[in-house]
Amino acid sequence: MIPMKELHHLGWFVLTAFIYVICGRPHAEVSPLACLIKAAPILALAYFVWVRGVRVTSRRSYAKYIFVSLLFAALGDTFIQLKDEGYFLHGMAAFAMSQALFVFAFGTTPVDLLVGIPINLAGLGYYVFLFAHPRVANDRPFALALAIYSLVICTMLWRALTRWRMEPTSKGKNSKRTKWLFVGFLGAASFVVSDSSLAWWMVVGSYPNATGIIMGSYYLAQLLISLSILSEEARGSSGRSNRQSSTNGLPIKSRSNGRKLPASRRLSQDSANDTARPFDSYDKSFRMYDRAVIYTK
Repeated sequence: MIPMKELHHLGWFVLTAFIYVICGRPHAEVSPLACLIKAAPILALAYFVWVRGVRVTSRRSYAKYIFVSLLFAALGDTFIQLKDEGYFLHGMAAFAMSQALFVFAFGTTPVDLLVGIPINLAGLGYYVFLFAHPRVANDRPFALALAIYSLVICTMLWRALTRWRMEPTSKGKNSKRTKWLFVGFLGAASFVVSDSSLAWWMVVGSYPNATGIIMGSYYLAQLLISLSILSEEARGSSGRSNRQSSTNGLPIKSRSNGRKLPASRRLSQDSANDTARPFDSYDKSFRMYDRAVIYTK
């Protein structure tokens, strides 16, 4: 379940996705408004990642890649919308950059060839199937772009699965983090479904509800990958209660009547807190000495 403090920042995504649906999914229209309607949900997710990811220190190293990737995806949506004007390959290049940034976000280590080889072999098989079609074989720039993009998106799925699969399984593992890593993997898989469906629609031919399947799985993929930034908070929140138990030098009050504790009990409390927190020995001694001096005057 998404925490409420995170949920309200997704409101713009819900609103813009709803507008996209009620506008009849303006795929064929070539206009600035149509480009904006298509890219708006991705820009809304970029806003969510910026507010709840990039600006949060514990999430920044991961979220910054997701944020820039979403900007490239929005640019790619704009180019794809203008495909009849000759910008389709520009859109593929923008999405390839987006997928590459996802790869860096998910990480390049450990390698995990047990996962990587089957995924890339499956991607290669699908590409060979599409290449056998005259639409691809007779268009060398498109065939080359499709080969590069297939490699990048398969690598993205590989890294997303490895990131979740290689999460430590020791007794003290944070299960909340694992769940959000799995959400990121589901987003990557949904992206593969979307782009594979789009490739089939473009090369082989249309099929029932093609636009709904392509765009629905695409927006779902971006949403799930964006939500995966919450895995960083789950990892960084461990031990927060211990850190918050410190009062930064303020008097510690008893829970029963709110009175100040005696100096001897305060020193015992400080010692217990210091044992629970990984400060260095010099810092412990200094704080205990400082407070002892104050309460003996």
